[in-house]
Amino acid sequence: MIYSRQDEFVNSLIRLASVNTTGRVDWELVAQQHLHNMSDQLFVAFEKYFLTSNEVKKNATAEIWSFSTAIFFAVTVVTTIGYGNPVPVTNVGRIVCIMFSLFGIPLTLVTIADLGKFLSEHLVWMYGNYLKLKHFLRARRRGERKERREHVCEHCQRHGIGHDMHVIEEQR
Repeated sequence: MIYSRQDEFVNSLIRLASVNTTGRVDWELVAQQHLHNMSDQLFVAFEKYFLTSNEVKKNATAEIWSFSTAIFFAVTVVTTIGYGNPVPVTNVGRIVCIMFSLFGIPLTLVTIADLGKFLSEHLVWMYGNYLKLKHFLRARRRGERKERREHVCEHCQRHGIGHDMHVIEEQR
């Protein structure tokens, strides 16, 4: 469509040049009319088909949706970042994107919460083992004397951080 407008413009200029009686005003009117038509077509191509100027010049479109851009788009949708490029163009694509985000965002939040729980449980377990090792090494260095020490209770080490986590001071 854009190239046909260009051809029309060139042909009308050739017609005006072949008629020697045309003046500057006629040239300006024809040029303005055709340039407005061309700019309208370019705006439609950009808005409706997301064409860039290089794609119009080369008369070839670049593939927007590849596997990597689809993964990037899906991640930006479920993490609610939404960079905005690429976007679904069709109405069906937009509806599917909305449905995907309605289910994907809550699932992402649940996954992040589970990951946090997993990491906190393992952090408590590692801290308990660190305290055991620290007190074992101190007791070994000092010759097994009784001393005040702290540790994470066994229940908390098994079940992770909760309302009943206690750091216990012991006399041994």
